[in-house]
Amino acid sequence: MKPVIIIPTLNPDEKLINLVQKLKKSNLLIVIINDGSKKECTDIFETLKLRLQCDILTHTKNMGKGVAIKTGIRYVSQRYPESCGYVTADADGQHAAEDILKVAEALEKNPDSLILGSRNFSEKNIPFKSRWGNRITSFVFLISTSKRCPDTQTGLRGIPKEFTQICLSVPGDRFEYEMNMLLEFA
Repeated sequence: MKPVIIIPTLNPDEKLINLVQKLKKSNLLIVIINDGSKKECTDIFETLKLRLQCDILTHTKNMGKGVAIKTGIRYVSQRYPESCGYVTADADGQHAAEDILKVAEALEKNPDSLILGSRNFSEKNIPFKSRWGNRITSFVFLISTSKRCPDTQTGLRGIPKEFTQICLSVPGDRFEYEMNMLLEFA
């Protein structure tokens, strides 16, 4: 079975609905983790659940992106055990639907490999802080692991099903979880 898309979110807007509408054209299952969003976002989650048939998991308070990803992986591994893995994506419109689908396709063809979406940091619209922050973490990653990773902070990842227990045991509740995951896999 195809991978399941996991999207953790806090206080989403219409960008998430637009993204899901595009992804649904490929008949992929999508799990959204509401990580303690404001009540004003209730309509967005209802639209995602009722109109777009997404599975919605809810944390009653903000637990952090790492916890939300683990919640999604745990749920998908139990609810859809025939899936070949998970594709994590951000809810803020940072990832194009086409790129998410490319990662899903790559994971399906390479079910034993971690697949990372990578942003192009040479583009002019990339904020200075993001560009330099990623350069620094990529350099630290290279020194720590002897492995090159051009985008250590990407939230767009294809994770094989066989890595489920590793993902659930990696420490980190917030954004540090994603770097910890990369270090564990390296």
